[in-house]
Amino acid sequence: MTTARRGPRGVAALRAAASVAAALALSVLPAPPAGPARAQTASPPPAALAKPPPAPPGAAWLPGTLLPGRSTNGLPAVLTPAVPLPPLPAPAAAGMPRGAVSPLLPPDLAEGLRRGTLPFTIAVLRRGTAVEFNGSIVPGAARALEAALRGPGRDARVLHLSGPGGLRAEGIRMAEVVSRHRLDTFVAAQCNSACAMVFLAGQRRTILRGAILGFHRGTPVGLRPDQTEGVPLGAELRNAFRRAGIPRWFLDRVDATPPDMLWIPTAEELLEARYVHRVTTDGAGFSAGLPPARAGIEDMPALFRRVGGPFAAAVVALYPGLLPAAAEEVLAAYNDGAAPEELQELVLRAALPPALALLPHAPDAEALAALGALGIIAQAASVSAPELCPALVAGGRLRVAALAALAGPAAAVRDQALATLPSVLLAASGPARAGPPSPDALATPLGRLRARLDPKLAPPQRPVAARLLHLAAPASAASAPSPRHHCDALAALHAEVALMPAPDAGLLARHLLALGR
Repeated sequence: MTTARRGPRGVAALRAAASVAAALALSVLPAPPAGPARAQTASPPPAALAKPPPAPPGAAWLPGTLLPGRSTNGLPAVLTPAVPLPPLPAPAAAGMPRGAVSPLLPPDLAEGLRRGTLPFTIAVLRRGTAVEFNGSIVPGAARALEAALRGPGRDARVLHLSGPGGLRAEGIRMAEVVSRHRLDTFVAAQCNSACAMVFLAGQRRTILRGAILGFHRGTPVGLRPDQTEGVPLGAELRNAFRRAGIPRWFLDRVDATPPDMLWIPTAEELLEARYVHRVTTDGAGFSAGLPPARAGIEDMPALFRRVGGPFAAAVVALYPGLLPAAAEEVLAAYNDGAAPEELQELVLRAALPPALALLPHAPDAEALAALGALGIIAQAASVSAPELCPALVAGGRLRVAALAALAGPAAAVRDQALATLPSVLLAASGPARAGPPSPDALATPLGRLRARLDPKLAPPQRPVAARLLHLAAPASAASAPSPRHHCDALAALHAEVALMPAPDAGLLARHLLALGR
């Protein structure tokens, strides 16, 4: 991932251009010719910027077509028609609550949002922590965005943008809304012209790798893009962009692109110009927005494999009924644009209970391997998530919730440890499946284990170990002075079992795995 130095705050400086809003031009793109594809271009110097001759009637500039004359660093100057956007979803499908924006909007605008008759939609994502604007920037868009941010999106931190452009003047008003609410901005697919102006207002500006930001001259009101050479940015708006940290070469390239064409800078150019702060490849750590298509029950196997890794895939193979049972919660989160970490926690909450119930039936060698994996997780939690250690020791639902909630380095260790369990689960469900050890068979091995373990444990860890072995009342575990001691005792107990003679080790491993269900 490449990160550029952050310039002055986005389009807070664009407020200076609001006084000339009436003179700013339309920049809605025309319908593109068939077969366009993205092309990238170097940014030529101002002296090299000449408007290309018009295409012959019925012809279009094709991706990669050399335009007359100029390149700076050996790359051709290339223009590409705008890339088409998918049809806009209806507001109800995008999750816009009914009546959420009406108190702050004129009745006709609020009604248009409800009925889906406006050329844009505003959706609240991620349970109110993000807002998405999708569509053309027309009069009323800024007021609708402000209403959403005061209503159901009042806790939003990120604005997702997608659209072909619109009125520059309305784009400036939307940029003021974004700046006032101190939002970050994010583009996952395409954001052109006036939409890109709104994007610049974000405090932190991130795009998904492959996303498009498109630029061109504006179109005067009343004309089609093919009827004019276009309106340049103008001195005041150009100065506002310069105060926002955007270099002259970038603005010159915008002004050199006719209104019926689209300049699509490379990700490297966007970073160099400080128009974008970060380019991400997977959305991790940053709200990913709505998925490209809503997932259904038929997508659950692939979703479990992708999010939960080989462990979740193995559990689903053994328990196919798990998918419909987990579908409602997992699909709701996925279709709401949940971050990968949130989805993984939901998948693990579903997959861990049947897996933990099956582990005590593993043969001796596999049971010891499973116990070792859980011991490694306990060690990682002791270091980076000690507050979860009492729940890991408690077993049952508390252990499941704690394992699923691990984050950061502990989550990475957990994922690696769980990835070793598919073979254990397979053995535990096969012909070599073992039964739980009887109390009589456990009595002698438990005595040997305690005799070996007590001298090695610190005093605060001993009551935890006794609780784990069911050698003391449950309340004794609470006497441990620090949550970390729960994980330390658990890891020490698992490690000591692995050192026991083979017959005892297998029995004790299955016993401890059964206690952790």
